[in-house]
Amino acid sequence: MLVITGFLGSGKTTLVNALLAQDAMQESAVLINEYGEVGLDGDLVAHPRDRTSVVAGGCFCCSLSANFEAEFLSVYSRAQRTSPVNSIIVEASGLADPVTFVEYVIGHPVASRLFRLEGVVCTVDALFGERQIASQPEAAAQVAIADVLLVTKPDLAVTEEIDRLELTLGGLNPRAPVEKVLNGAIAVDRLRTLRRDAGEHATLVGSPPAHSHGIESFVLRADVNLPWRTFSTWLTRVRIRWSKQLLRVKGVVYFSDNELPSAIHGVHHVFHRPVPIPHLKESGRRSRLVFIIKGADRAEIEAGWSAMLLERRERRAEPSRGSEASSARR
Repeated sequence: MLVITGFLGSGKTTLVNALLAQDAMQESAVLINEYGEVGLDGDLVAHPRDRTSVVAGGCFCCSLSANFEAEFLSVYSRAQRTSPVNSIIVEASGLADPVTFVEYVIGHPVASRLFRLEGVVCTVDALFGERQIASQPEAAAQVAIADVLLVTKPDLAVTEEIDRLELTLGGLNPRAPVEKVLNGAIAVDRLRTLRRDAGEHATLVGSPPAHSHGIESFVLRADVNLPWRTFSTWLTRVRIRWSKQLLRVKGVVYFSDNELPSAIHGVHHVFHRPVPIPHLKESGRRSRLVFIIKGADRAEIEAGWSAMLLERRERRAEPSRGSEASSARR
């Protein structure tokens, strides 16, 4: 499941059309949330009617979650009659709170079992993006939680404007790759590569200070495999303590009982069940978990993570210590 977000007029529908025109996306279903009472984007999206659905009349985050659920099940059922659905593209309203939107998508009991969250892609207008981020909280949040940032309409802005915008984007979300696209023209494979790069980028970039919107991002890392129960207990404590302040949690975690790494996605207190990532190949088993927060105590979260890792290392060392003591007695 791919979530497309971005402020009003930033080119979301253009991007969706460009993706759907590619062979790899022909079996996709599309679900669009529009702010106005009459949904027009459904008519603007070039995709079969039985594989497209529109939820209009307001922001999803305000009052349309029940309608959204019904439309999701409806479009999936209709599409399945002609051919299997291999992916879902969800286009959010430009005024939707993206945090609430993603929270609902990953927590939906049916959607979360049928599809895993591939990522959140945010379109940003090259000409107006900077002022929208400065004046509209929704625009800033859309950028902050994205896995990939696409700067649209670069032909309408001068180089200096784009450079300033990219600096702003880097301050809000330093771990998301930024790509300039014209008329939504980006290959699906390229988009997937950028999403994978977002995970790798988290291991390379330092944590910037909180910016003027109060949103802060940091990475937790581990070089030891984690027992699922231990990790789950720690994460549950974090969710209970800081549920409202967790804008997004995403990452790759290696568990003791699985050779494959697992994708972790969460918003507020709602977390998608861990999904194995068969395509990820690494020389070392290095877990990393990105937190995007607003108002939570970063130091407290980091301290809890460090305590969990210390306990894990000590438990791994206990058998060898016992063996040494036994040898000494002999």
